[in-house]
Formats: sequence, structure tokens, C-alpha cells
Amino acid sequence: MRWMIPPTPARAVGTVVVGLLLVSAGAYLTGASWNSPCHDDLAFSAHDRTFDFEQSGDTVTAEFESGEPFTDSNTVSVAFIVENASSGAAERVEWGTNESGAFPITPSDRFHLNQTALETVQLESGTTIRVMWTGYEPQLPWYCLNARDDTVGAVTYARYEVA
Repeated sequence: MRWMIPPTPARAVGTVVVGLLLVSAGAYLTGASWNSPCHDDLAFSAHDRTFDFEQSGDTVTAEFESGEPFTDSNTVSVAFIVENASSGAAERVEWGTNESGAFPITPSDRFHLNQTALETVQLESGTTIRVMWTGYEPQLPWYCLNARDDTVGAVTYARYEVA
């Protein structure tokens, strides 16, 4: 005959607590938790970069003021998206791509955008210029089961409206 230890409320509570801890740890480490370091949204929002704009005539100068440099290790391109409010036309002007050899783009680097660089959009009052980075997520910790190093994301770092 086999003897069994009768279940007690304390043992039942202990089992539930251990089970909840294991489920919580698993969710955290796999990215299923809202505050997990394995979450792709957190990887793409990791960089804080600032830009300053200056307008002189038909030229808008964007200066990369501060933040981590743009490098070819995780950047596909840094571009200006120029959108004309009155016509609805939009155009992309590259500052740097992996193929162009423009990297690294570091703080204090400047880019001059004028009408000759644009084919379809007029630089006029109300035109919006956005600085957009497109690249790969930073390397996530080794234990992140859902880390996708080949995921390309895009982040708009600055916006300027032509006066």
C-alpha cells in the first residue's frame, strides 16, 4: 500500500506561487511581457537623437545635434521625407545609405537641402521635412527567443515646417 501525504492549504498556495513565478519569468525572457528587454519596440526606440534646422532662402540645413552616430552596422539609410501640404506630393532625399559610403553621420554633421535636390516637391511655406532613419534593430540579449536581427524598422527623429 502506498502512503500519500494529504494536501494542505500551505502546500497548495506554495505550488501556485511557484507556478506564477515560472510563468512570469518565462514571459519576461521571451518578450511576452510589457517590460521585457526582448520586445522589438523597445529595441527600435533605444536611440535618442536630436536635430536642428535653419532656413536661408530656398535652402534648409539640418544639423545632427546630439545622439549616437548613425553607422553602417545597423543603418540602411538616413533620409529626408519632404511633403508639400498644398499639393500632397512627397519626395525622399537620401542623406546616407549603406551603398553611398556616407557613414558614420556624427553630431555636428550637416545636410543642406535645396530646391535643386527635389524633383516633384516645392520647398515652400507649409512644406514639412522629416528626418527618417531606417535600419536594423540593435542586438537584443542572448536569451531573447523572439529577437529578429533582420527586422527593418523606421524611426522619424525630427520634423521641420518650412516658413
